[in-house]
Amino acid sequence: MKSFANSNPITAWMNRFGKAIMAGILVTALSLVSMPAQAMPSLKIGTPNLVATGSQAAGAVERDRAEGEIDRMWGEGSHESVEGKVQETLGSAKKRIGDVTDDSGKKVEGASQIFKGRAKYSKGEAESNLEDAREQVEDSAQGIIENVKDIFR
Repeated sequence: MKSFANSNPITAWMNRFGKAIMAGILVTALSLVSMPAQAMPSLKIGTPNLVATGSQAAGAVERDRAEGEIDRMWGEGSHESVEGKVQETLGSAKKRIGDVTDDSGKKVEGASQIFKGRAKYSKGEAESNLEDAREQVEDSAQGIIENVKDIFR
């Protein structure tokens, strides 16, 4: 008998693609939020709005918060890895469109985006590896400290 969780196509899709897709959707949505919009005028009374709602600065603040949250939940460099894979995939699609339409500009643009995506992904992976190494060194140092304390007890 088929369970309800397995029969739901959305649940099956989420189980298949997991965190990376959700993070990519989040990063893409936040990119849309940070697009330029009409900034709200500051009021004459009190302190002027330093970051107007709907402005690029407000979008950048929200994007930074989201990136920090992704890194906090899934490890340092996760947001860059996901953004890199999304950028690489979009570049691949552009390149294929250029191949189909025989548009050399799209081909070059797609290849460039693929390269940038791979570089961003590699940077995210390097940050993740650096964080892992830092944690291992910290754990080793803590272990040494505990051993020295045990000697003098």
